[in-house]
Amino acid sequence: MPADAESCAVYNIARMNGMLGYFEVAERQLKESLQLEAKVYGVDGGHASMRWFELARLYFAWGRYTDSVAAYEHAFPLADQLDAQKLEPVKYAACLGDFADALDKTGDVARAKQARVRAASLCQQSASPDILYYPTKSQQ
Repeated sequence: MPADAESCAVYNIARMNGMLGYFEVAERQLKESLQLEAKVYGVDGGHASMRWFELARLYFAWGRYTDSVAAYEHAFPLADQLDAQKLEPVKYAACLGDFADALDKTGDVARAKQARVRAASLCQQSASPDILYYPTKSQQ
């Protein structure tokens, strides 16, 4: 299997393991997916920001709030390189909200407030949230 496809598969399995509460396994797999992807796109290339955001969410669920903050701090500059704030403002704002929650847990209330203000600003700038599903019209 090509490294990029393997990275995607390992990432998806890691997400499922994290959701099932297998935090140690999920952490190892997320880091493995980053290593696999680095072979194709270089360190912090490709989908690395997505992997780092997922690692941040995993650490938060695990109660490892300092690690969660560190992972978010690694993920945001990568997302910024991809212009994610402009292309996906609602999703970016959601990540900022999660980051703020992690900052609160570490006692960094001032930075948490800044992140929430920034998230709210992004949501206000967005004309409408992403709609990923459009129901079909009923046949009458």
